[in-house]
Amino acid sequence: MAVLAFGDEARAWARRYDDVEGELIIVDPSGASSAFLTAIETKKRGEPVLAAIALDEPRSSLAWALGGMILNAQRYRDERLQALEEIAQGRAVVDNRPQATMSTVDPRALETLRDFARLADVLVVRSWTEAHRLVRVLGVEPASVRRAVAPTPLDLPQPNADARGLVIWAPELSAAQLPILVFGLIDFHLPTTIVCKTGTFYDPAIPCRRPHDAAAVLAEAALVVDASLSDPHDAIELSRLGYRVVTPATNGAQEYLAGLTPYLPWSHRSVRQAVASALG
Repeated sequence: MAVLAFGDEARAWARRYDDVEGELIIVDPSGASSAFLTAIETKKRGEPVLAAIALDEPRSSLAWALGGMILNAQRYRDERLQALEEIAQGRAVVDNRPQATMSTVDPRALETLRDFARLADVLVVRSWTEAHRLVRVLGVEPASVRRAVAPTPLDLPQPNADARGLVIWAPELSAAQLPILVFGLIDFHLPTTIVCKTGTFYDPAIPCRRPHDAAAVLAEAALVVDASLSDPHDAIELSRLGYRVVTPATNGAQEYLAGLTPYLPWSHRSVRQAVASALG
């Protein structure tokens, strides 16, 4: 058993696995070249290439990147909300560049990922949603697809019965990537906390805690807003612990959880509607 991961997002995915049959190569765009060369060497040894590609839905990842820019470019709440609305509609312009011409993925890395996907004998995905996205974005039909979410439990407590707060669950992300979620929640006037890897949120002022503090934070959560654009793992495990969860429609958690309320991660209005529905 071996899991080879190339790139930070790939390594975050790899940490879920403790038992894999054969050699699994996980890659995100930042590690495309190294993963491609590894796949070639695997083929030369006459071994099958078991591959996984961590590639977020393009519209969502771009919207989250632009959302971070808005906090720096706009000062007032109304201006920020208007800018978020333009992002949701795909009409934002940054430094005279229209949103439609932007991408968070280097075109050369994307081309290498296409070549990597063509070498794969089996493509491992976390959801059929992810499988369809990879086919659409890369334009490569895999020889075989295997859907699998690592069953690694989260070492976290169950929610308190009288919990009334909201938690944005983003342990692999920075605060700068979360404005769309934050502005989707501000009208609820409920205690809100962000669990994120790095960064702070000053305007609006929302406490940011690190993953090692997650147990204390989540215990007070009446609802968790999952921020993973592609991985349904945490939404599944949080739901099993008894938390109410809303999650991006792009990560495929709805394939595993009945009655889940998904949101469109490029729209703060969709976040608000999903949370309102989940809170009843």
